[in-house]
Amino acid sequence: MLANIWHEVLGKIWMPKIGIKEIESLYDGELNHDMPLTYIALDGEIPVGSCTLQLNEDIRPDLGLWISDLTVDPEYQKQGIGKMLVDVTVEKAKELGFEKLYLFAFDPTIPEYYGLLGWRKLGRINLNLIL
Repeated sequence: MLANIWHEVLGKIWMPKIGIKEIESLYDGELNHDMPLTYIALDGEIPVGSCTLQLNEDIRPDLGLWISDLTVDPEYQKQGIGKMLVDVTVEKAKELGFEKLYLFAFDPTIPEYYGLLGWRKLGRINLNLIL
């Protein structure tokens, strides 16, 4: 279910050629490990969103700890679930002793969302992606 949410929210936009099975494999690699660490929001037993904490991001590996792949099922958006996922991820980073945490957004509307959560924009990166 998480793979379907990720594909719907993120994958269709910036990695449309990645299939559900590949996304499931990525989640399997993250779950039950120290790092990357993925938090999952549940409605009862149904996964409705996730957020990952990872030691680096391929785009800027020099920056350290990252939040990545924040996704919330479209039917559950605008209910505070994304904020809850970000908050718990930030708290875990603090518990691990990290003072700085970074994130990257392909969608130009996302920085505004994170700004509402207290994040600040560091800059813009031009990418030449080959998919």
